[in-house]
Amino acid sequence: MSHGVAFPFFPLALGPFLGPFIIFMGHFAYLLPFYFTLNALILGNRQEAEWIMRSALLKSMVISGVAEIFWSTLCWQVSHRSCGILTLAAAFLQSLQMFCAFFGPYDALGAFALQCATQLLMIPVAQIGAQHTLKQGISPARYKIIAWLLSVVLAIVLLLFPSLVCFWLVLPCVVLPYTMLGILLTAPSFPTAKEQPQSTAAAAPSGASTGVSAVSATAAAGFGVLGLLSGTISEALTDSATTLALRSELKAGNSELALANHVTVLSSMPWQI
Repeated sequence: MSHGVAFPFFPLALGPFLGPFIIFMGHFAYLLPFYFTLNALILGNRQEAEWIMRSALLKSMVISGVAEIFWSTLCWQVSHRSCGILTLAAAFLQSLQMFCAFFGPYDALGAFALQCATQLLMIPVAQIGAQHTLKQGISPARYKIIAWLLSVVLAIVLLLFPSLVCFWLVLPCVVLPYTMLGILLTAPSFPTAKEQPQSTAAAAPSGASTGVSAVSATAAAGFGVLGLLSGTISEALTDSATTLALRSELKAGNSELALANHVTVLSSMPWQI
């Protein structure tokens, strides 16, 4: 029995939370390697594989970021079932990457190809989530923060119980978000952005726009310059330095610094939701 037939009413059950759920799961899948998988590889004595994966993640972020800008600019549309197939393909690629990272062979080129392909496949999926969310007049930022929150919680659990680290724990955690999204998007009852459930209109704030407003290139450029001037580059450098320091401590067998960092971040998150 196919996933779409087994869960025909899964999308309808989510109702107005359909778009937020796609945003949440997609961002959770994106964050999980940074907060969970890399730490699991270090704790599992796979330091070389961890460094290869970390490098592949950072390089693929650049490629997929540029690709997403072009995709959004050209406004290409992909059906939800095609996006579901792409998401399931991404789940397979991540399964393959986890197997190679834990058991080998695992090299820089192969890791980059698998990770870059995964992130490129997920671009149309993120667009579907954004369309459904913006049609309701809801900001996706809240649901991305919740995904960040869950990622940090998993990182803390991993650091508290390092003896649990193994391939059979990491694999389901990494693949499950992609699999759930694939099931959701391939379901026959999945509504398009123009076929929102009637309850969605009631959930949208009064005065919220029913369409997606276009933003001029000048306004977008101004926003980008403002972001750079407001400390985005400095914050990125600080995050990189912090991450490398935490990595060095974990490699040395000390998890206290990483735990303190994650708990501090976790305590600040509820105020941002």
